Amino acid sequence: MPVVISKWFCRFGNNVNQIMNALCVADAMNLSRIVFPRARPMILPEYHRGVALLTPSDETAEGQEKTYSGRFFKPSDLPKELLQKRIDFSIFNKRRLAFKHNLVRIFTFSQLPPRRVVDTVFYMRGGDIFRPKPHRGYLQYPIYFVEKVLDLRGHTLNDIQNAADNEKQVLAQVQDLTNPVAKWWSDCRLPHNDPNASLDEALHAMMHCKALAYGVSTLPSVAVYLSKHLEHVYYPDYFACNVGRDLSSTVISLPGYIKRGTWKGDHDQLNQMVTYKPH
Repeated sequence: MPVVISKWFCRFGNNVNQIMNALCVADAMNLSRIVFPRARPMILPEYHRGVALLTPSDETAEGQEKTYSGRFFKPSDLPKELLQKRIDFSIFNKRRLAFKHNLVRIFTFSQLPPRRVVDTVFYMRGGDIFRPKPHRGYLQYPIYFVEKVLDLRGHTLNDIQNAADNEKQVLAQVQDLTNPVAKWWSDCRLPHNDPNASLDEALHAMMHCKALAYGVSTLPSVAVYLSKHLEHVYYPDYFACNVGRDLSSTVISLPGYIKRGTWKGDHDQLNQMVTYKPH
């Protein structure tokens, strides 16, 4: 019997997390199929109704009688009967790597041609969090964060600017140039994607790097879950990031920076993104 995701929650990165958590439930209950609530962009048409992800060795009688339905965004979204079974999501995090090849195939970006693996990709979020009344938790990192990661990876701005197109080792995935850090990166003539490119292409780039640097956003988590090339992640200290697999990580300390939960995207905060230096 299936595990049913009752409804998609917000954006694509969250939806992949729902699928991964539903997979955790299916694995724990020895069930083989996950059913999706409706068609979803970036999921291939042949999988719009769901996907068989596991091959159970022995479906239990209970499993054959029940359909487990829930939002599956976080453990508290589990149906009550599953909460009583105390499924350990932290243990499942260590097993996600084993399932990733089975999961990648359901997404549209899996159809894109192979691309060169680079050393480092920065994800620079834009969009709604730089418009009036943004989500107060979606604070983005300053230019200093980029400079620190580049130093740790052994790259200089001059080297990045002068590298031939087929030898570039550092790229930025920018949603748009409303983010002051993305604007600075573009003004420095550093390589970045076309902001009008598809979400598929952005994810494809993030899945073809050895190191990924990002702030508060769910989209990069898709690459963290599914990339076969990723080795290391970098994130700011205000972002509690659970990489959930066999990756190394570095937290960049930003003492005295804007506090998480106070993001307004006003003039003063946008200026801090450009001028911040640690005390």
